[in-house]
Amino acid sequence: MCTGETPFDSYYAPVSNQEHASLHTEGVNWLMNEVLGNQQLPSVYNDCGLTKLSIDGENTLCYGTEGTYKAKSSCYNLTNSWTVSSNLQVLSSTNDEIKVKSNIDNHNSSGWIKAYLSNGEIITKDLVTVPSVSVELVNYSNFVKVNLIGAQININTQNVTNIAWEKIGGDGNLNFTNNSLHATASGYEYSWYVEGKATITNSCGISEVFFTAYPENTDPCLQVNKIATNEYQIVQPCELTPVQRVENVQLFDMYGQGKDVVFNSNKINLNGKALKGSVQILKVKAGDKVITKKIIID
Repeated sequence: MCTGETPFDSYYAPVSNQEHASLHTEGVNWLMNEVLGNQQLPSVYNDCGLTKLSIDGENTLCYGTEGTYKAKSSCYNLTNSWTVSSNLQVLSSTNDEIKVKSNIDNHNSSGWIKAYLSNGEIITKDLVTVPSVSVELVNYSNFVKVNLIGAQININTQNVTNIAWEKIGGDGNLNFTNNSLHATASGYEYSWYVEGKATITNSCGISEVFFTAYPENTDPCLQVNKIATNEYQIVQPCELTPVQRVENVQLFDMYGQGKDVVFNSNKINLNGKALKGSVQILKVKAGDKVITKKIIID
């Protein structure tokens, strides 16, 4: 039955062994539907429902190298149909095995292989060359946890051999241990930010990811509100007089390079201060309070 060789149109067998004459809810429901003319899919006594179908083989396949992959299924026959992404070349294939050559370059670092089972299911395996990684930022009040996670597949299966962290800008701190998937950004009160970079290496090469971390819970008594294109106003809603005297305004780029910004009373105009579309950090000091705000130049 497992290979579809039974002469019956359909059949039922539970996932755990039972006496032939025993009755149970699932078996009765299956039989009654058949009697009423509602054809049921075959059910087979095995662990098919408990075993995840997969394609065995390395998740990392460097440019120009070859790899062999085997569809793993003890329950269903494979058709002779395999498909691969356009950056993989099929060298040979059988019903349950395929050999491919990688044309995945470091700028398009992922590919895939798909196998088709006789029951209609499709198994997919994602492949990478250099590490395919993204950054997850998790805010905890006045510090941020920076996590490296796999973009296409689990980072732990990408044969990573080295991870190097680096602070490249900002006035906060970046605490880390090299070869760790995690770092922590922190600073003084709620007025800091950190620009950072992580370099991840495997046998195929390196990938770099950049991030900006800053506290999510800024001081509620000092706010920067956008009022027009590239124009911002500073307010202090906790005070009777919301318009406040601004003492200092600075604008930082993604590499931590800062410059003073001229302001008028409590209003800031950033026209011409940075490239259109660039991400900047606006830092404002008003009285004894400091606030940072991530903005995009219009």
